[in-house]
Amino acid sequence: MTPHLVALSQFPPQDLAAAARALVTCCGGTLGDRTVQLRRCRGILADNLPQDLAQAMAAALLAAHCPAWALPAAAIPALPRPVTARSLDARDAEHLKAQVHFSGPPELLAWRHIVALLPARWQVTQVAEERAPAKRQNFATTAFDVATTGGMRTLLKKPSGDKTGKRIESVQSDAMLEIVALQPLRRIHAFANRMDHGPLAGRGLQGADNWKLLLQALHDRTRLETVGRAWLEAELRAEPLPASLTVQDQNDLGRTTRWLLILATLEKRGQRA
Repeated sequence: MTPHLVALSQFPPQDLAAAARALVTCCGGTLGDRTVQLRRCRGILADNLPQDLAQAMAAALLAAHCPAWALPAAAIPALPRPVTARSLDARDAEHLKAQVHFSGPPELLAWRHIVALLPARWQVTQVAEERAPAKRQNFATTAFDVATTGGMRTLLKKPSGDKTGKRIESVQSDAMLEIVALQPLRRIHAFANRMDHGPLAGRGLQGADNWKLLLQALHDRTRLETVGRAWLEAELRAEPLPASLTVQDQNDLGRTTRWLLILATLEKRGQRA
C-alpha cells in the first residue's frame, strides 16, 4: 500500500484543543500527547502512514473544523539535508550560482527550477556557567609577586571568580534563507553572517546592507509562484516573520518548507479550500 502523509491546512491549528480531541477519538493516545504532536508537527501531522489510517485522521480533523489532507507521501518527498552556500551570485539571467565548496565551480540552479525561497531566523542557544564576582587582589602581596616572573603572570592575569554551578543561557539569531530547487532536488542554506557578498555587491564585505541587496536580487529573479516569496517581501520591508520560521533545527525548517510546498501544490490543483 502506498505510504501517505497527513497535512494540515493551517499550522498551528486555530482550535488546537478540538483538533487534539479529534485525534484522540480517531487514533487513541492522551490529549496531552496529541496536543504536543499538533504543536510540533510543522504542518505535516504524520508521514508514511497506511492510506486508510491517514484518511481516517484527515476525516476526523475535518469534522473538528480543522481541514487536513491525506496525500501520497511521494507526491512531495522529504527534502534532503541542506548544504551551506559560501556565496550566492544572482547576476546571471538564467541561473543562481551557489558556491557551496571551498574550491571549484559553483552549483548552477536554474531560476525556473527554484520552487522555494524562504527567509528564516536561525537560533543558537549557548550555555555558560555563571561565575561569582572576582575576589579583590591583595596589593601588598601583588607588589611582592611582581618581582618574579610567576608573579608578573599573576598580575597580568585577569582575576575571575569561582564557578557557581548556575547555568546561563544566551540565544544568538542569524538571518538565513532556505532555497529548494528541482532537477535534481537540492536544498541550500545561506546565512547572513557567514556569506561572502562580494559576487553581488562587487566588494567582499558582510553586513545587513549587502544581505538586503542579495534578498532583493533573488526576489527580482524568482517566479511569482515561488514558495516563500511573500515572506521574502515582508523581510525586505523589515516586517516580522511568523514564529514557525524561527528554528534551531534544520529538520524543522525542512519540514516547514515541505508543508508549504504541499499547500502550494494543492492550491495549484484547486484542491485547497
